[in-house]
Amino acid sequence: MNTAARRRHVRRLLLKHEIRSQGDLVKLLKTAGYDVTQATASRDLQALGSIKVRSGNTVLYAMPDRNSTGGGPGFEAVARSLETFVSAIVPSGNLVVLHTGDGAAHVVAAAVDAAPFETIVGTIAGDNTLLIVVEDTSSGEILAKQLEKIGAQ
Repeated sequence: MNTAARRRHVRRLLLKHEIRSQGDLVKLLKTAGYDVTQATASRDLQALGSIKVRSGNTVLYAMPDRNSTGGGPGFEAVARSLETFVSAIVPSGNLVVLHTGDGAAHVVAAAVDAAPFETIVGTIAGDNTLLIVVEDTSSGEILAKQLEKIGAQ
């Protein structure tokens, strides 16, 4: 199990669980088969850009809420590339197709690949078309709406 896979799992844990401490995260990771130390959990949290949020009298680790704002840190290049190159965003199940001008699909793909989207599995770029694959069958439309918001900023 590699670092990237573990960090994807940490991101999912942060989105689904109330994690009060790095020790809590270590326990959840061990349950999932990742034998890590507290120091590794700390590095993972930092690498993912996790934040601490207050929930009542408790402080929890969380991922920044990028879905409600349609963007945030790490999405600036996506916003620029969408505004500059994309002429249409079309969802279909767990896919999103972006149409660009000739020769621009790879530029948009690079920006999308570098951004911290939670549900993107991968991208495939042709000359003027970019295919984005998302994790589950219904999230293509959600991602398309998010991309529309990011591009409109």
